[in-house]
Amino acid sequence: MPRPAGAVGRALEELGELERLLILSTKLGGWPDPCDPQNTDHLRHSVEESRGLLRRDTIDIFMIDEPDRPGQHDWWSDWDAFNGPVLAVLDEPKRDGAIRATG
Repeated sequence: MPRPAGAVGRALEELGELERLLILSTKLGGWPDPCDPQNTDHLRHSVEESRGLLRRDTIDIFMIDEPDRPGQHDWWSDWDAFNGPVLAVLDEPKRDGAIRATG
């Protein structure tokens, strides 16, 4: 059974063929609530939840929410090098074509 669409997902469905003209972006950070930014399962869930709510197989741009604000979301295990599991997790759906670009 398909997941219920969020408000934006329902609006996109109403556009029909015109929807293909849009570039859609979203961000990591809200799902699951709370989302542990060091937990790869939480990060994967967040990507899939966004795709489901938007009713999109592919997200054009998937962004990391506030990557430079320690304490907001602690994405980085190494803040000096901006390195953490979020980069590897976003590379997976990018390789599979579920995300076109990350930011």
